Amino acid sequence: METKFELTEQDYRYLFENASDAMWVEDMEGNFLDGNRALEKLSGYTLEELADKNVTQFLSGESLALAREVRRKLLSGEELEQPYEQRLLRKDGTARIMKVATSLITINGEVKGFQHIARDITEQKRMQENLRYYLHQVTKAQEEERKRISHELHDETIQGLVVLSRELDALTSSGK
Repeated sequence: METKFELTEQDYRYLFENASDAMWVEDMEGNFLDGNRALEKLSGYTLEELADKNVTQFLSGESLALAREVRRKLLSGEELEQPYEQRLLRKDGTARIMKVATSLITINGEVKGFQHIARDITEQKRMQENLRYYLHQVTKAQEEERKRISHELHDETIQGLVVLSRELDALTSSGK
């Protein structure tokens, strides 16, 4: 038997505020309207500090261009691969890498803003980079060892063949 229950606005507010992923809402101009505690942790700003900020203050270069492209695709109904990676500049000036899913907020058939859900993947990306670096180092060491062994085998084999050739020459010369 399926149990059905209703969530109140207060229940939804609790879920929003306590979600482990950063969540925020912005208006059509990119001004922050609301966010959760995870957004505070991710951005380094309190919700009060974010209240008078625009998303463009946290994005630069490629990140800003990507945000504009996401906005354009969502508004035109084009296909958008989600979640997508985005960089966020924190209050302390450091950059964080996020996986973000963005959706339109539509009220009475009119788009009023955007909702974002983001997960900080900075450490995951750093570990992937470290892994790639170490794999490269191991591969490089293996190649160097293969070359060394190849040279040793080649040099020893050549020396052995030269000695054998001289011995054969000596044998054939003495047998004549």
